[in-house]
Amino acid sequence: MPDLLNQIGRDTTVREELAEDWGVADLRFYSRTESTQGIARALADAGASGWTLVLADHQTAGKGRDGNRWISQPGSSVMFSLLLRPERPEALPLLPVRIGLILARALDDLLISAGAASEDSPFVRLKWPNDLIIDNGKVGGILVEGVTRGDQQYVIVGVGLNVFRITDVPPDFSSLPLRFFDDYLPEKANRLRILERMVTALREQLRTVPEDLMPREIEEYAERDWLRGRQIVQPLPGRVVGINRKGYLLIENGNDDVEMVMGGSVKLG
Repeated sequence: MPDLLNQIGRDTTVREELAEDWGVADLRFYSRTESTQGIARALADAGASGWTLVLADHQTAGKGRDGNRWISQPGSSVMFSLLLRPERPEALPLLPVRIGLILARALDDLLISAGAASEDSPFVRLKWPNDLIIDNGKVGGILVEGVTRGDQQYVIVGVGLNVFRITDVPPDFSSLPLRFFDDYLPEKANRLRILERMVTALREQLRTVPEDLMPREIEEYAERDWLRGRQIVQPLPGRVVGINRKGYLLIENGNDDVEMVMGGSVKLG
């Protein structure tokens, strides 16, 4: 499978075939756009079906959490937004955690199949609430935006993965060093194959989502939890001890009490 991610927008037949193979309702591709999140939101407001997938080779105003930017260069990343119309709104708060687990598992599978990682322990880790971590650096991010309009509710899931190295990164762009997936593969990365693995994993594993995290999900998250045991100063000062079944971050303060945090950005101590 050649890395033809920047060419699939030219052929309607190719897009239709990929949409069918990946199990998505519609596939839109843009060589260059401001933000796939904005396009997906406009499509949702116009009545697009759930599992509509919006791809971009390059975003000029990519969105991150809390208004942060997502920086990329043409041909460097895998970036997409996925429209979901969930049947169980009560399970929405756990989507960032569940999607993180699904994508980390999918990326691990790619590394293992390429002989670049072992099955003995997770290679891709998670930084609550939305970062994908490799080798103590950020390789990807997840943005989940829920929208309610009248009695209608939908979710836009934005995903960005650094694949090939980029230049001209502002020194204050990220609190963590950037990592690039290609650096951990024995052969040149294939963005189309990576995209396929991520999208099909989401399609297969987000069909039924209970309101609380299941014990096996909590156990797997603990294995991938990059923050566990680390001192942080934001959103609350203390030592991270994990997450609970609602996906809340658990922080042990100086009085040996454990406090729960529902959301927010984490700043290391």
